[in-house]
Amino acid sequence: MSEDTKKETNALLNSLLPFAKKMIIEYGEFYPYAGYMDPNGKMTTLAVRESNEKKNGSKEFIKLLETLLQGMCKENKVKAVGLIFDVKIPDPNPDSKTDAIEIVLEHKDGYAAEVFLPYTRKNDNVIFGKIFAQKGKTNFFVS
Repeated sequence: MSEDTKKETNALLNSLLPFAKKMIIEYGEFYPYAGYMDPNGKMTTLAVRESNEKKNGSKEFIKLLETLLQGMCKENKVKAVGLIFDVKIPDPNPDSKTDAIEIVLEHKDGYAAEVFLPYTRKNDNVIFGKIFAQKGKTNFFVS
């Protein structure tokens, strides 16, 4: 992975994460959303509006955002994409799970990662854990 690829992917991560953290702190949750870096390096955030006629679940929001991002990648309109949503991940205690913000990141140069930021709620406070990442799957930039 080139240094530019890493910098661009990290820049996208850093542009997406603050809003999710703010929503968790203020409201305890957030709807999935996405973002991308265009070929000139400009960051843009994407969200799906909820219809009054039908209440969509998070999985449906994620699917709509995935489809939108895949189309943008196929048309070479972006060089990096990210999808962010709330998940439950295994806790150090094997019998329990903890909340986390997950960010799926992908760059046109073949880099893909899944980043997790665990958090817990104690009384009216949110405590964020240590952010970690793992290799992701290529989902968006596919031929």
